[in-house]
Amino acid sequence: MYLFANDTVLDFYPRFGFIPEEEHLFSMDFSAPLSGAGGIRKLDMDSLEDLAFVAKFAEGRLPVSKRFGTGRTQGLLMFYCLEVFNDDIYYLENEDVIVIYKNEGKQLELFDIISHREIRLDEILTKLAGRDTEKVLFHFTPDYEGIPVTSTPHHSGLFIRAGGDNIFPDHVKHPATSIA
Repeated sequence: MYLFANDTVLDFYPRFGFIPEEEHLFSMDFSAPLSGAGGIRKLDMDSLEDLAFVAKFAEGRLPVSKRFGTGRTQGLLMFYCLEVFNDDIYYLENEDVIVIYKNEGKQLELFDIISHREIRLDEILTKLAGRDTEKVLFHFTPDYEGIPVTSTPHHSGLFIRAGGDNIFPDHVKHPATSIA
């Protein structure tokens, strides 16, 4: 069992057997030749059509990570789409994926990739990267073959209560769009 705590309750959850758990932020160096942003459509969360498209598309999605992903979290995803990342959601037509990301200076922040099949991350990043992109920061646990990532410890307010054979895995990041 896990939960995320804000600063006001950090001393409260240990009374019930929860212990703080360190997450890891994953990143990779990246620069790609500009291939153009063809086939990318920005989704408008004020449009009922785009909103319904995201909701329907997310129903059959694969977890963003085989190593540490979540399931049945469409409600949380839709909350993040409406309230947090409403200006950062794109549909990549050729790849048939929805990507939630931001280019922040020299860093591409990748929050979620919503897909129904295995993806080629390099193809997606090449389309998303800006001219100045030097690094990709993953807000989930990436486990793509052939993609060299590094990780750094990150204190996010994650608390766990494990028991028996249930052990929280080391070196993971809970997917950002399924944090409640």
